[in-house]
Amino acid sequence: MEKITAQFLVFLFCLLSLSAVGASSFSVGERAPDFALPNLAGKNLRLSEYRSEVVVLNFWATWCGKCSDAMPVLESLYEQHQGAGLNVIAVGVDAESHKAVELINAADISFPVLTDDATKTVSRLYDLGKLPLTLVIDREGNVRHIHKGFSKESGARMMAEVAELLAE
Repeated sequence: MEKITAQFLVFLFCLLSLSAVGASSFSVGERAPDFALPNLAGKNLRLSEYRSEVVVLNFWATWCGKCSDAMPVLESLYEQHQGAGLNVIAVGVDAESHKAVELINAADISFPVLTDDATKTVSRLYDLGKLPLTLVIDREGNVRHIHKGFSKESGARMMAEVAELLAE
């Protein structure tokens, strides 16, 4: 019985190790993984199209309260710095696009809002954990800052980070 239990534990460890090898993860300083997704009007946008500009990439869901709290801050960033080379892109990760449209319209969001596909390809590519997940990406396409969750303090930090990158 102990031999079977030990073999099972070894098998489980190997299985977990293999799944970790295939997992996509990234860190500050690495290139942001490229992707193409449709916006709410159905037009495909590709992250790499925004190289040479600073990008704030936000992953959100309609059921996430902190995600809704972040939207006005993201809109303010976009309005203030769009002319200086900033783009904000939001990626909705839930399947209820009609709710996303309602939320975006109610919040008067003017930056591009994309929707992840049914298999959550981009969500898995970015190894989403806590929502919202917001990345600040430099003009070369490298992740410079990662924000997991949202608070007033993280919103203020994000604004300072964007201003610093735009000044480079």
